[in-house]
Amino acid sequence: MTEKQVARFEKKLNEGNPKGEVTIAWQCYQKLRTVYHAAAAKGRELITEILQSLPSCPIPEVAKLGRSLRMWKAAAVSYPPINQLVASRA
Repeated sequence: MTEKQVARFEKKLNEGNPKGEVTIAWQCYQKLRTVYHAAAAKGRELITEILQSLPSCPIPEVAKLGRSLRMWKAAAVSYPPINQLVASRA
């Protein structure tokens, strides 16, 4: 997204999301998405950070996702980055 699109998106989120729950969920989604586009070492670092932070999130659905991901930690940490998967199919 461009800077202008991000600013517009954040403005709309703030207007329609006064408690910030959707914003927090969106940020969690973006962080998870980043894991699969990062290099392997950076992806492992990010997933470890996510596994530590999500289970304590004040939003019940996000906390539950964090607990579920924690149960699958070995698979999540060893999952290859998306760019490696695409390259292997070429």
